[in-house]
Amino acid sequence: MHVNYDPQISYECVQCGRGCFNRWDIQVEPAVVEALRGHPLELRVIQDRGAAFRQSDGQSVINKTPDHPRCGFLKEDLLCSIHSELGYAAKPLTCQQYPYVFVQTPDREIHASAVYSCTAVREEIGPLLKESHESIEDLIRRGARVHRLDGNIEILPPFEASWPEVQAFERELNRKFGQMSITTAFEE
Repeated sequence: MHVNYDPQISYECVQCGRGCFNRWDIQVEPAVVEALRGHPLELRVIQDRGAAFRQSDGQSVINKTPDHPRCGFLKEDLLCSIHSELGYAAKPLTCQQYPYVFVQTPDREIHASAVYSCTAVREEIGPLLKESHESIEDLIRRGARVHRLDGNIEILPPFEASWPEVQAFERELNRKFGQMSITTAFEE
């Protein structure tokens, strides 16, 4: 597997719990739901919320509601109770993947980056992504979500470009970066 790593992104979890407060659904694999079924961790969430998981588009997700907008497995100290009691590998793959983002281009290469909604990424805490390549590539092998670019790529709405056009633009931009300031290169 060939993975290109964003050279400007650093990440090491600071255990802020921010990803557990986001609005999106946190998907949970059937094996994780089954492993937690009847476990004291699930029973505590059920007692607090009525259910630990719910169905959304045929997929199990963490049960979050307007009254309970954060993950029910997040403890008051903002640490994941699944992680602290059962270990990292017991968490849903979505949780293990956050804040990483993987994109596969039409040439089949995978590009790894991370989202700035993560405190550690935004504050540039930790090693560069490339230094974490073993754990990142393990996530991809185990089925982490990889966004696949097919067809044209939206540059700015409504402008689209083909993958070869995007690559040619990047080559030209990188060539100009070697000759002039970034601002001037973008202006040209």
